Amino acid sequence: TKPAVTMSSNALSSSSVIPTATSSGAAHPATSPAKNTKTATATAGSKRPLKTTNRDGEQLSDKKLRRLEKNRLSARECRRRKREATENLEREINVLEGENLRLRLQL
Repeated sequence: TKPAVTMSSNALSSSSVIPTATSSGAAHPATSPAKNTKTATATAGSKRPLKTTNRDGEQLSDKKLRRLEKNRLSARECRRRKREATENLEREINVLEGENLRLRLQL
């Protein structure tokens, strides 16, 4: 018989990411908006303002702004689906671990 492989439900959890700070104590550069860029009001639920200018300070086209917003929504939905899949796998692990324990006790 093969030994059972057990996996903690925490091993699959992606919600335990902790934001880090730089040595100066500032937020990580990836989470803070770039300096010297003009911004518009953020959409509901977003954590940073929307960028409306490129690196050269030129206004982004409406087409590009729509594409960026569509990509943000798509990314948000992708993260939601991934979170759901992870939760489903964690539930399945719990069920299988319980069944494994029950079968071991029958031996």
